[in-house]
Amino acid sequence: MIINSLYAFSVGGWVAGLGKRLNSLVIAFIRALILKIIFSYIFAVILNFGQTGVWFGIVIENILGGIIAYIWSKLYIRKISNENIENKDIIKN
Repeated sequence: MIINSLYAFSVGGWVAGLGKRLNSLVIAFIRALILKIIFSYIFAVILNFGQTGVWFGIVIENILGGIIAYIWSKLYIRKISNENIENKDIIKN
């Protein structure tokens, strides 16, 4: 659980470090309010795990939040790289 949380927070910080603080805020909002509530409800109420289900929901939320942040940041890095390559081509021509 601690490793999942650290990974999700570090990737969110990585997104903020790329200069996309709004994206980091959106990721944190999705993780904290949407994913956590949905998965905790599914495990605790629908699957009838009770309090243990809330913790399962938090673990799943941390994993998915980290994956979302990682994919989002990789796509942004790819976009920046492509823009830099295009700018170099324009300068050479």
